[in-house]
Amino acid sequence: MITLPRHIQELRPILSQHARETGYSEQVLYYGFSQMFAHWNLQEFEAFLTREIPGFQAADTSQFIDGRISSEQRRSLLSCKTVSSLIMVTASTVPSASFQDIMLSLLLPVRITHRPSRHLVPLFESIRNWVAGLLPDFASRWTITPTDHDDEQIRCLLASQDAVNISGSDQTIAHYQNLIQELPADARPKCIAHGHRISAIIIRSHELNSLTKDDYDRISIDASIWDQTGCLSPKCIFVEGSPDECIKFARNLLHSLDKTASLLPEIPPSPCELAARNNAILMAQIDGAKIIRATQNHDILIVYPQNYPFHPVLFPRTTTIWPVGNALKAAMQLSPHGQCLASASPINDEEIEELSGTGFNRFCAFGKMQDPPLTWFHDGIGTIAPLIK
Repeated sequence: MITLPRHIQELRPILSQHARETGYSEQVLYYGFSQMFAHWNLQEFEAFLTREIPGFQAADTSQFIDGRISSEQRRSLLSCKTVSSLIMVTASTVPSASFQDIMLSLLLPVRITHRPSRHLVPLFESIRNWVAGLLPDFASRWTITPTDHDDEQIRCLLASQDAVNISGSDQTIAHYQNLIQELPADARPKCIAHGHRISAIIIRSHELNSLTKDDYDRISIDASIWDQTGCLSPKCIFVEGSPDECIKFARNLLHSLDKTASLLPEIPPSPCELAARNNAILMAQIDGAKIIRATQNHDILIVYPQNYPFHPVLFPRTTTIWPVGNALKAAMQLSPHGQCLASASPINDEEIEELSGTGFNRFCAFGKMQDPPLTWFHDGIGTIAPLIK
């Protein structure tokens, strides 16, 4: 498996072919997959496996991530039992994250039935064919099935599997959970849920005037990759400063966003998407917010008045900036849906413990929000840890 990053240039034509149907530009897709593959190294795999698999021996890492060994050999390297069959219902956004979750799960002796969002089926079918030429055993255990809304078919599929891993909206998760509950008790698969979450940036008062051009450039990368559609996308920035200071901050960020646009261009949103966002922006203006528009990529920064009730505008390429007295306390308003929190200076252990209680489970520097290591313990439950019996 560790050999796949060496073949990333072979993946580029696939990403280019399917870019428009995914909703992302070729540059964004390639950048995201490149970031992901940069973490596929022996050191990170060792840390990942020893954290998520009870009793796993670090010395077995090289053999375990060798895509040429059989499922029986994989099983022999484990001191615990795993599920044998898994349904993966992957999100409609950030396809590299879904791909990584699938490949990491296939390190275990498991068969996967993959139900991607309808618009991502062609991309994943092409990627699976690419994987088949390099890691045939992995591809043989990865089946892609079109997503439908026939509840009876879904119930039958659920009854035939050991577990189901769902990444999606609360509504999607609740629907699958209800279908599982309708099954006989002895036919219910284990349900692993990864719901939608929101990430944020904090700027503390002593940091505001010392932010550098590189800081703004790094924040612009965070806000541009995946067009701000993923759970690790910063949707809110809490600034310990006045509204005027926040507007100055937004204008500085605007210059970096326009520069980043050449590296990570968007696929222009549809008229319907723009209309929905424009309605939300108009309401923010009526509420007294200052709207700052970039000249590229439809990026918009919304600066709210001081002490305005918290209500972020959750559209792609849209960032809400809030002038606050205490940025850490303000970020806790995202409870229980907090995900990643980025800051200029490190957050101490006491603050992390408090923030963890509101859902935040990843803390990082600017420019690293959407570049998690393999060792990120996803949503506090892990990636393959839930597949261990």
